Amino acid sequence: MIYRWVEKFRKYETVQNLNSKCDDRLTHSGRRKKRTAKVIEMVRNSIEFSPKRSIRRRSQSLSLDRKISASTIRRILIDDLKSPLSFKWKNQLQNKRVLGNPETNGSCNETTTLRKCTVWAAISAKGITGPFFFEENDRAVTVTKDRYVQVLELFWEQLRVLYPSLLNYFWFQQDGASSHTSKFSRDWLKEHFGASVISLKTNFEWAPYSPDLNPPDFYLWGYLKDRVYSIKPRTISELKENIREEIRKIPNTVCKNVINNLVVRLKKCTELKGGDLEHLLQFIQY
Repeated sequence: MIYRWVEKFRKYETVQNLNSKCDDRLTHSGRRKKRTAKVIEMVRNSIEFSPKRSIRRRSQSLSLDRKISASTIRRILIDDLKSPLSFKWKNQLQNKRVLGNPETNGSCNETTTLRKCTVWAAISAKGITGPFFFEENDRAVTVTKDRYVQVLELFWEQLRVLYPSLLNYFWFQQDGASSHTSKFSRDWLKEHFGASVISLKTNFEWAPYSPDLNPPDFYLWGYLKDRVYSIKPRTISELKENIREEIRKIPNTVCKNVINNLVVRLKKCTELKGGDLEHLLQFIQY
């Protein structure tokens, strides 16, 4: 640390924080400025062309010659554009109206009280299994290891009905949420899927923060969010029915293409030794 202070003083004649705003410096630390006029204009044109696209997908579509992060786009929407749409996004972030992975939180106003529903679904080459809602007495509840296993039981029963001859051929992939990786959950998965489980705390190393290697992230939840909220549900019942209806509308051929694209992504990830994928996957179509 002392060595870095000395080098900073020799180069800049100061040991103050170079990242703080200063009117005497056009750039604070020599790093490339992210919110340039060109980038702001790109975001503005993107909003006009596709106003309902999620911030994450907008980040992927705009990241051509360089990466434009989702956080940069949020700051542009709120601080630079200051449009009604940007305030809508800000309110959605504050109300956590974001579909997640693999459970997704949806919310709406019901009798002036913000209520939520938490839904879980699985995607495979055969189609969508679910949705299953985490709730008690018709109200959303926190996802715990016990409730997660209860949903897995429902999921397994549906698999047994739909694909009885294929149960030994399925691989189960999940993220590293604590409810997923608890001993109780892992014991259940080991009993039902054996060694065919891709997760943290298993024999397989997985990239827990890579949405490009997670089919629900790079396809399912973003698509559902755009479709479900396009009808503007006013009650939790309407929100849940919208989720069920939109899942029913997804053709099995689309699910098969998504899983095939996962194979492409895995191969590309191996070729790049874990490098960024988003710039190379724009050609993939669902």
